[in-house]
Amino acid sequence: MTRAVMQQALEALENAQGNYGDYWMDTIAALRNALAKQEAESHLQAVADFGQLQEREPVAWQWLDTATFRKKIPPTGESECWNPLYASPPKRQPEQEPVGFVVMERQPLTHEQRLDLLTAFAPSRSSWNAESILIDMVEAAHDIGEKT
Repeated sequence: MTRAVMQQALEALENAQGNYGDYWMDTIAALRNALAKQEAESHLQAVADFGQLQEREPVAWQWLDTATFRKKIPPTGESECWNPLYASPPKRQPEQEPVGFVVMERQPLTHEQRLDLLTAFAPSRSSWNAESILIDMVEAAHDIGEKT
């Protein structure tokens, strides 16, 4: 059923509703929904058609980032010197999914590393921020934390 026929049927039913009360309400609602759906689909199709049209060819050409514009590249012009201009931005490419990732396992410090760390920490043991110094030293030994 074409849009014009559905619109005529809707108008006829709305006019007849005064004589028949709520008898045609379901039919009227169905016609309104069908008209709205058809309008939405035609709008989406128009947007899709416009997008495809814009993707096919540029609307103008610009000479080497200057203020010189042409609808077509001149026959004597070098095509690599002309930049295409489009009415809409190009389609975004979907981001590539990561193929995988590497998990770096941290190993506990060896006995020697612990002794070296405690020896290096000894002068700071009585400092007011001794805990922070120790934490920073352990993070540095594991190659984590802030890089200063």
